[in-house]
Amino acid sequence: MSGLPKVETLKHRLKLPSSGETIEYRPYLVKEEKILMLALESNDNSDMIDAVKRVIESCTNGTLNEKNMTMFDLEYFFTNLRAKSVGETSEINSSCPKCGEYSSVEVNLNDIEIDVPQNKDHYIRSIDDNIKVRMSYPSIGKTLPLIDENTSDVDLAY
Repeated sequence: MSGLPKVETLKHRLKLPSSGETIEYRPYLVKEEKILMLALESNDNSDMIDAVKRVIESCTNGTLNEKNMTMFDLEYFFTNLRAKSVGETSEINSSCPKCGEYSSVEVNLNDIEIDVPQNKDHYIRSIDDNIKVRMSYPSIGKTLPLIDENTSDVDLAY
């Protein structure tokens, strides 16, 4: 006997905003949702980010290297993954800028877009005729080692 039959799930495709690379993925399952819920309950940012990375790796069959992704690609990908897995709308609590009171707002996750500049040469300044400074989007693999529970938002931004 060859064992139990493998149930195939629906595959989706998503174009990453920063690179234009098309990624194929499946919706996350109950086991991955449990990983996310346990990480959320831990209230530890590194556990939450690690859980998101594990779920992305599982849902893309390891074809997506999340360490090389930009943070906005990761957020965009996970938002679309959540939309295909749980539902296309999400209810969020938002505070009024005038009175500060919170209210619930329903957001269609499929309407979320990332505005990436069309100019992608990333050169910001010429030091002289032969030397230029080339910038790149910071990847998760480069920024996560800098984060710990004592890092302030200001330090993190720098």
